[in-house]
Amino acid sequence: QLVLLILKVEIFVVESFANTEVLLFCCSLCDGTKALSWPLSTGIMVGLRGIAALCMVAALLAPMSVAELAEKDEQGVFVLGHDTFDETVSSSQVVVVYFYTKWCETCAEFYEKNLTSVMEQTSSLENVAFAKINCDDAQSIAVKYQIGGYPWVIVFRDGQNYPYDSKDFSASALTASVRSFASSKWTKPHQYSDHL
Repeated sequence: QLVLLILKVEIFVVESFANTEVLLFCCSLCDGTKALSWPLSTGIMVGLRGIAALCMVAALLAPMSVAELAEKDEQGVFVLGHDTFDETVSSSQVVVVYFYTKWCETCAEFYEKNLTSVMEQTSSLENVAFAKINCDDAQSIAVKYQIGGYPWVIVFRDGQNYPYDSKDFSASALTASVRSFASSKWTKPHQYSDHL
């Protein structure tokens, strides 16, 4: 009966991680368990409090460890994958994500000529980051964001995605778009008024 009780407590702690209610649960665990009429020794109470404390620490450190997984290339561009995509596109106010494949003949040229120029021209903007993702290795992400061709660019502002829908992929047009997204006067485009 005692082993069953401890297992139930541990399961509730894990479920609380998913609901981001670790702090509230741990507080109720320390106080609420004490109020129960089950015969628990002081040692077990201390152990349960220890489990609760470790859960809080793990919950706080988990996002930090995920963020560190996104490496940067020699130009300072985040190299994304399945495990680092969501964390990175929310890490800065504006994140410009370049979607490409290895078989795309124009992707490398677009990156080297156009996107590199955009990065240079917007390097003074502290709220802008650049990232790239190889969709050969992340097809589910390409499907999720409805990538219709390559190369493809999506700008994330405050974690929300705004596909670059202009047909003008020149460096000057992209630079103007990035500067607009980074501006303090930026407002959500009309077509995204109900954007989630």
